[in-house]
Amino acid sequence: MPDNVKSRTLLYILLGTFLNVVLILFCFIIFLVIYSVFLHSRLPENGIAWVLSILFIAALGISLVLYRLIMKRLIKKFPKLNIV
Repeated sequence: MPDNVKSRTLLYILLGTFLNVVLILFCFIIFLVIYSVFLHSRLPENGIAWVLSILFIAALGISLVLYRLIMKRLIKKFPKLNIV
């Protein structure tokens, strides 16, 4: 780990952004699978835009909660990484 605070901050931001995007995609795919298995036959075809919007917003919310939990645990486990 570099000793320079600016480089650590940049690394923290880049890795955090990457992790957050991966979490959003993972949650969105999981919600799409759940939708296709359980709700696809019950909802009308013309409502798919609303369903996708709601699923994406739910994926954003869940990923933010997961990201905060992951970051709290990482900071507790590696206190030297706490740059915030």
